[in-house]
Amino acid sequence: MLPSFDHSPAMEPTSERRWAAEPESLVIARAKAGEPDAISALYERYAPQIQRYIASRLGDPVQAEDVCADVFVKVLESLARYEDRGWPFSAWLYRIAYARTVDVLRQ
Repeated sequence: MLPSFDHSPAMEPTSERRWAAEPESLVIARAKAGEPDAISALYERYAPQIQRYIASRLGDPVQAEDVCADVFVKVLESLARYEDRGWPFSAWLYRIAYARTVDVLRQ
């Protein structure tokens, strides 16, 4: 006899699981259209690695958290102008993070 599975709401895929399976290009297109879930998905997907990158350059994890937030504000401001040119989306993010990190180091 086969086991029966409970199909309770707890078993439904969460938005986090959905974006993990959704192609990056679709998430970006939805974020460009202003969908809050897609914007959140991009932040959840990339913020930890961007923050680690910034922290490794600045040597201060608290300041890196603030700079990472600045990076994602810039991403939101610039997302409409983002064009897929064959490079990963993360390369565009790291370029913004690099520029913002250099600005902080120059201060």
